[in-house]
Amino acid sequence: MRVKDIMTTHVACCNPATNLAAAVEMLWSHDCGALPVLDDVGRVIGIVTDRDLCIALGTRDRRPSELTVEDVMQPALIRCDPEAEIRSALDNMGAEKIRRLLVVDATQTLKGILCMNDIILHSKRSGNGVSYEQVMETSKAICAHPDATQAEKSLAVIETQRALVACA
Repeated sequence: MRVKDIMTTHVACCNPATNLAAAVEMLWSHDCGALPVLDDVGRVIGIVTDRDLCIALGTRDRRPSELTVEDVMQPALIRCDPEAEIRSALDNMGAEKIRRLLVVDATQTLKGILCMNDIILHSKRSGNGVSYEQVMETSKAICAHPDATQAEKSLAVIETQRALVACA
């Protein structure tokens, strides 16, 4: 199974000059947790997450309308091709500790976004292409803290499993 088969294709986006107040409104109105950042010709140049916005607003003594996405965005270095296999995308997400993967073509034009939610929901519906174990291994890799003890990591895995079961 390929990324293009389950990725979200209708993706809310912003540009570097978008202020954080507008970005928060976009996240809220589109019920999403991240916005790809596109340049003037529509190429992906970064991504901004709800966490990025929250931390920026909590650590800077400025109004959301005074800060731009460019001030807080992450460069979009981690991407995949729509033709990539889901298993490969899962491996990439686990290795990079990310829950969202931008899907771009050879010209860096946004084609969609692949989220852990997409993978979880698809694996439940079809049972094909991605096993429960692969999804769990990726979730564990994403959730693991670099300085956590083994006991803390085990607890995080248990909590992740409970959350995934609750979502099912």
